[in-house]
Amino acid sequence: MTFLVTREGSSRPYREIGIPDGHHPLTHHQNDPVKMEKVVKINEYHMRQFADWMMRLSKIQEGGDGSLLDNSMIIYGAGLSDGNRHTHEDLPTMMVGRGGGHVSPADASVYRKGDAHVEPVPDDDGLDGLMPNTSAIRRVVWIR
Repeated sequence: MTFLVTREGSSRPYREIGIPDGHHPLTHHQNDPVKMEKVVKINEYHMRQFADWMMRLSKIQEGGDGSLLDNSMIIYGAGLSDGNRHTHEDLPTMMVGRGGGHVSPADASVYRKGDAHVEPVPDDDGLDGLMPNTSAIRRVVWIR
């Protein structure tokens, strides 16, 4: 199943969070701090929506097999790391859920482009504040 939050290149405004400007034009910010802050607010809004969805999935119990989130593997990410430069490195990608026990929430890795080296991501990766009380949300993958 695929769930598209918004179309890449969308000029959708986010008036519900006080941003009347189009998203895509803002990502071509030319290092303008005002535009960059608006992009951050839109990204935070998307992340909060995703976190809310994950919390809802964590509360749907599936018999004795845990929650719907426990029995899912969900990928959240983006096609660009920097819309201003159209870069495809350092893609923020997160895998959430336990996949019915096939994925450990303790697994957190950094993958670098062209490098088999794997580094652990520290527990203070900032996700706890966005998604409280959801121990299944612990796998963060950065593809560089």
